[in-house]
Amino acid sequence: MDVANGWRARWMSLVTSTAFQYNLAIQPRAFVMLGCLASDEVDDDLLYQVLVTLRGALVAFDEKDTNLVHSIVRCLTKLVDKLPMDSQFLPSMFWLALAMVQIGNVTLFTSGLALMDEVLRALDRHSFFDNMEPYQFLLSSRQGFEDTVSAIDTTHGVNFYTDFSFALATYLIKGLHHPSSKSGVLNVLHTFIGIHTNRSGVARSGGAGATSVIGSAGSNSSSSGGGVNHGGGGNSSGMTKQISPQVLGAVVPLLPASAKNGELGELLWHLGLGDVNINGLPSQNCYHQILDRFETPTETSALLLASFLVVMLNLTEFEGEQLFLYGFLSEVAVTFPDTFALIYKSLMPKMNQALLNSQHLPTLEAIQGILLSVVSLPKHTLGKVSSSLLTGNTMFGGGMSLHSGLSSKSDSSSGQNSTHEDKLHEIGFSGLMDTATLDSIQPTVVKRNAMLASSLVDRVVS
Repeated sequence: MDVANGWRARWMSLVTSTAFQYNLAIQPRAFVMLGCLASDEVDDDLLYQVLVTLRGALVAFDEKDTNLVHSIVRCLTKLVDKLPMDSQFLPSMFWLALAMVQIGNVTLFTSGLALMDEVLRALDRHSFFDNMEPYQFLLSSRQGFEDTVSAIDTTHGVNFYTDFSFALATYLIKGLHHPSSKSGVLNVLHTFIGIHTNRSGVARSGGAGATSVIGSAGSNSSSSGGGVNHGGGGNSSGMTKQISPQVLGAVVPLLPASAKNGELGELLWHLGLGDVNINGLPSQNCYHQILDRFETPTETSALLLASFLVVMLNLTEFEGEQLFLYGFLSEVAVTFPDTFALIYKSLMPKMNQALLNSQHLPTLEAIQGILLSVVSLPKHTLGKVSSSLLTGNTMFGGGMSLHSGLSSKSDSSSGQNSTHEDKLHEIGFSGLMDTATLDSIQPTVVKRNAMLASSLVDRVVS
C-alpha cells in the first residue's frame, strides 16, 4: 500500500507540473487527470493555480477549440468535492459555474452545469445553508465581486435580487431542449429544489424554523407594493401546502415535460403536493389545483411566472408540452387577469401558428380555452388587452384581428399602459423573453461572454 501511495504521489506531482505548463496538446488531458487523482483534501493554493489558468484560457477563448477550458472546468468539478469547509474559493464557485453557463457554448454549458450541481451539493454538505436561506447565502457570496457579476447579469437581462430562482432558470432554459445539456439542467433544478426541501426535514410536513420549499397558505401575505396573495382560499385551516417563491422558478421548467411523459403526479409528490389529484392527462381542474399551490406574493412573481410559461411555449416543439402550457396559461388568464393582459401580445404569434398549422385537437381546444378566458376578462382588463394589440398584430391569418373584437367591448386608451417588455425591463428581466437556442448564439456574442467570464475569474482570484 505504501508503495502504491508513493507511486501515486509521484504521478500526481508529474501531472500537476504538466497541467500548468502551456501546451494545448497535453494540458487538457493533464487537467482531467489532475481532477481524477485528487482524492485527498485539496488546498486553496492548488485551486488558485487552476483558476489562474482558467482565466488565461478564457482570455484566449476560441469557440472552435474549447478543450482546455472544458478540461479545467471538469477538473474544478472534481476538486470542489475535496475542498475544505474553510476554503476561500468554495462560496464563490457557484458564480464561476454560472459564468461558464452564460458563455453560450454547448460544451461549456454542459460542463458548467456539472460544476454548478457539484458546488450546490458541496455547500449543502458543509452546512452553509443551515442558518441562511440558500439564495441569501449565494447572493452574499458574490459581494466581493458584485460589480463584475452584476455586469454579467445586466448583459443577459436578469436580476437575481428581484427573483433568484427565475433568474437562474432564465440562464438554464436555453439548455433544457438541447440533447447535450438537458440532463444537466434537470440535475441542477432538482438539486436546487432538493436543498430547499431538505432544510425543512420532511418536505411533506413542512418544518419549524427555516422556510422550506413548501409554504403554508395561511402564512402567505401580500407585499406592500400590491401583491397577489394567491392560493389560500380553499382551505379553512390555513394549512394548504404551497410552492415557495424561492424555488418557483426552478419548479416551473419541470412541469411541461413531466406532464408529457405522464410523470406529473410523481413530480408533485416529490414536491410535497401528493394531495393534488392527477388522473391520467392533466385537465383544467388539474391546472387550477397546481396554480393554486404556487405562492405568488407579488405582482412581480406573477409576471415572471406568466412570462416564463410563454418562453417555454416558444421553445418547445412537443405537442404534449404545448398542450400543458396552453392549458396552464388559460388558468393564468383567469387567476391573474391583469398580468395576462400584459403577456398576451407575446403569446399571440405562437397561438396564431398553432391555429394555422396544428391538427392536434386537444391543443386547438386549449387555445380556444385561452380565447374564451380572454373575452371573459373584466372590462378594465379587456381594455389593457385590446390596447396592447393596437400595433397591428392579428390573431388569424385572414383579415380578422382579435383586437378588433375586443376594442368594441372597451374604450380604454392605449397610451397609458406599460407593455410587457417595459414591465420586464423595470424589474431587471429584459432578457427573459430571449428565446435564442444554444446553437443559434452568434460567435461574437460567445466571445464577449467568455471575456465577461474571464473578468469574473480575475476578480475571484485577486
